[in-house]
Amino acid sequence: MGSMWQDFSRNRIIVAIAGIILGAVFLFFQSRALDFLVWVMGIIALVTAAGYALTFAFGSTRNPGLIGAAIFSALVGILFISVPMAIVDFLPFLIGIILLVSGITNLMRSFAAAGLFGGVALAPAIISVVIAVLGLLVILRPGALADAVVLFMGISLIVSGIFDIYLIIVDRRKQPVDIYVR
Repeated sequence: MGSMWQDFSRNRIIVAIAGIILGAVFLFFQSRALDFLVWVMGIIALVTAAGYALTFAFGSTRNPGLIGAAIFSALVGILFISVPMAIVDFLPFLIGIILLVSGITNLMRSFAAAGLFGGVALAPAIISVVIAVLGLLVILRPGALADAVVLFMGISLIVSGIFDIYLIIVDRRKQPVDIYVR
């Protein structure tokens, strides 16, 4: 049991240290961090495409949807790898549009709910307006969102890694209990 506990702790500490390092990279190399993330997403899409193709070729079923998914994933992967900056520039704009439409739609729903239930749905209306304004700000300044996301990811990874190391240290002070004692 002790060996398994040591392996588990060792793996957790490796993940925690890797998270801290990745978080520091995000903080200090913000402009390149998003390119790297988009590139990694492209690799993941290509691996997914290969998985769909292999499942179609060697699987028990010949579902044509698998070929469509493989082609789509491959195209997304190639696009993400070949022009990561275009993807980085487009995604905040797309997120801004989604936030703006969502805010406006939810605002209309809050007015409809107030009419149905005979009251004022002030809190949902305020939240909807805030979401719509954030969407508009993201559309007008998409670079600010990208920088904020990278900054948030970096800080989150560093804090998470430090917290994990703290938990590992606290856990090491405790002896693992074998509940299957005979």
